[in-house]
Amino acid sequence: MPAAAAAPPATHACARIVAPTKRLACYDRAFPPVHDAQAEASEQVRTFGLRPRQDPAERAAEGVRSKSIASQIVSVGRDRDGERVFTLNNGQVWRQTESSVLGLARAGDAITIRAGSFGSYLLITPGGVPLQVKRIR
Repeated sequence: MPAAAAAPPATHACARIVAPTKRLACYDRAFPPVHDAQAEASEQVRTFGLRPRQDPAERAAEGVRSKSIASQIVSVGRDRDGERVFTLNNGQVWRQTESSVLGLARAGDAITIRAGSFGSYLLITPGGVPLQVKRIR
């Protein structure tokens, strides 16, 4: 007799629930996750765009972090060199690193910042124009 046919039927109460979301909720209550996924996601947003520290473990963790964040611009200002500075509703502050008159971005705009190549970051305006930026705070 094959091993699969000899396996006993599922005995956990959650296994009898037909609806997938209810079954998953039952299993989540019975076997809670070992880590706090929401806290991990929040930490990823908090550290997005910051340089990884010299600790090898922190550099390795950088590889599994988010590749983009969505946010909203709270204010747009200028630094002493005349480059635009964007303050986001999550508290992050980003400075535009290339001169460009394209890419209109104003307070209240929903934007995305995504990781680019070679450690760079791009702020994507509501019009879809990418602006090279660097996180300063």
